[in-house]
Amino acid sequence: MANVVDFEKVEVLRKRMLITKSQMADLLGVTRQTYHNWIGRPVSLRTKNHGHVRDRLRDLLNLIADDTWSLPEVVELSSEERFAKLKGLLGDET
Repeated sequence: MANVVDFEKVEVLRKRMLITKSQMADLLGVTRQTYHNWIGRPVSLRTKNHGHVRDRLRDLLNLIADDTWSLPEVVELSSEERFAKLKGLLGDET
């Protein structure tokens, strides 16, 4: 089960990033319902999804590790502004 992702840990990351479940689903390239179904249990992802999800989670962790995602700064932003900033830092179109 090499493609297993612990989405309880992903939820901790999502909350640390101050983004909604819908926004996390968007970042991972899945629907909100799919993301919701993944929460609370280890999920074996399809191979085509696993690489993208793993890479995106690594990108998010790197933003925290290198202090690019500074909490004092992002707390002041609205949810929409925060998500737009995050997508910009990840190189996604906003």
